[in-house]
Amino acid sequence: FFQIDVLYTININTALSFSERYLTSWAETAPKFDPSSLEGLFKSNFPPKFDWRDHGVVGAVRNQGACGGCWAFSVVEAIETMCAIEGGKLQQLSVQQVIDCSYENKGCNGGS
Repeated sequence: FFQIDVLYTININTALSFSERYLTSWAETAPKFDPSSLEGLFKSNFPPKFDWRDHGVVGAVRNQGACGGCWAFSVVEAIETMCAIEGGKLQQLSVQQVIDCSYENKGCNGGS
């Protein structure tokens, strides 16, 4: 047998130690779904088509190149869009700043 130096430990975390009874107990006190609460929802005057891109609040797709920072690109672009919807003007934010300042996400080497 080979001897391998193990650099980690495995333990049961808090959530794993919860009993099934504890995990399902919320269902007994959760409010019951009332289908009548949806009445009228689909009778609203929604347009047949709606696309935020037609309203100038969604930016162009950016090329991340060789950077594995898709996590930063998607978050920044979603924030840009939400700010534009609220404020009416699309402003480009810095993906690089998010990558540089999010120390635990490994920069362009991946993240979450």
